[in-house]
Amino acid sequence: MSADRWGLLAGVAVVLVLVGFALLMWRVVLARRWRLRASTVGFVVLVVFIAGFWGYRCGYYYALRGGMAQGAGDLDGAIRWFERAYAKNPSAFMVAHDIACCYALKGDEEQCFRWLEKGLNSSYGNYAREYARSEEDFKSVRDSARFQALLAAGEAR
Repeated sequence: MSADRWGLLAGVAVVLVLVGFALLMWRVVLARRWRLRASTVGFVVLVVFIAGFWGYRCGYYYALRGGMAQGAGDLDGAIRWFERAYAKNPSAFMVAHDIACCYALKGDEEQCFRWLEKGLNSSYGNYAREYARSEEDFKSVRDSARFQALLAAGEAR
């Protein structure tokens, strides 16, 4: 995923947190001004915070940080963040894909193929396969026999 997309996602997450905080702090003021019940504003605040907490629990926070690190060229940092995200949500095929991309960019084919295989073996393996075919980060390994075999193995299923 490009650095621009990661930056956009991080920006959206920050805005949601700030809106939730502002609603929490000004709950009574907003309730009077908009003539809403305080319970309605409280419900909106609760939904925003639950969404933020859910994103954290599912590893999206770590995935965003990994994407930002990757976009900044810090591949080792990106791998650490992505691995934390994967530990929270092992079904996140794109996180495994992003780790494989980082290792491909570092020139570590063994780890690249290990993580690519995890993404391809997920329940979203078809999507992972399509991303792997077009991902620029795999340029260094795309012509290898093992890369081609990994992509072909999933198609046979």
